[in-house]
Amino acid sequence: MTGDPLAAWYAALRAGDAAALRAAMAAGATVVWHGAPGVTPWAGTHEGPEAVLAFFALVASHLEILEVRERHRITEGARVAVQAEGRWRARATGREVQAAMCNVFTLEGPKVARFEVHPDTAAFRDALG
Repeated sequence: MTGDPLAAWYAALRAGDAAALRAAMAAGATVVWHGAPGVTPWAGTHEGPEAVLAFFALVASHLEILEVRERHRITEGARVAVQAEGRWRARATGREVQAAMCNVFTLEGPKVARFEVHPDTAAFRDALG
């Protein structure tokens, strides 16, 4: 993989492309969605490529990505923090979520080893109903 690994990661998420997402992941990839499990069904730690893909399938079953914009990026070695804003639509309620979040990545070479999401939990809770 060449170029910006985060651009490839976000493009795969927007497209719902599991193969491209898998190609962007390190072998022991982990996703952490910070928040109470009772608030968003996908909150928690998801370890390993299959669990990460299952995590994103679960999120996609609840939310449609309408837009995600990177606002600012801070890189320190293999760690990258991205301040982002986005809009999603809850499939069950039709409500839109507009929220800011911080995504923290740990890279292994050109691949994502760890992806942590620090979301506006209340905004997602309200949209999910």
